[in-house]
Amino acid sequence: MQSLAWAVMPPAKSNTIATEITHPSTAYPWFRVAQTTGAQMRWVKADSKLRIDPLELISKFDDDTSVVCSSHVEYGTGQTYDLKAIADAAHRHGAICVVDGELNRLVRFQSTYWKAESMQSLADIKRPDIVAVLDNIMA
Repeated sequence: MQSLAWAVMPPAKSNTIATEITHPSTAYPWFRVAQTTGAQMRWVKADSKLRIDPLELISKFDDDTSVVCSSHVEYGTGQTYDLKAIADAAHRHGAICVVDGELNRLVRFQSTYWKAESMQSLADIKRPDIVAVLDNIMA
């Protein structure tokens, strides 16, 4: 993720969107690049149950958004996202959608419903920009 953040290097006056509950290795590289370039980080806050409202997340996107950075599965809560909706909204604003898919491999150890839900949400993205996966989740 770090190499990708430096390669993309969102410019000054742009913004990168991340949630406050995403794994640090997902968001921190974008934060470091923003410190260097002058780009803004927009943090989406969790509710009292540590859940992110997907509509709140999408509402933060605007035409200055360069990157939407998300985990597919939040490491602390297990919350999953409708990645197609997030990616489509990001693309409408000209942003790329970067998904840390590493925790998808944990879905194998969950119920059949979770696995089906997780795999389907990745399959629904017609044009993923980046999905970082460290092992083969489709096996």
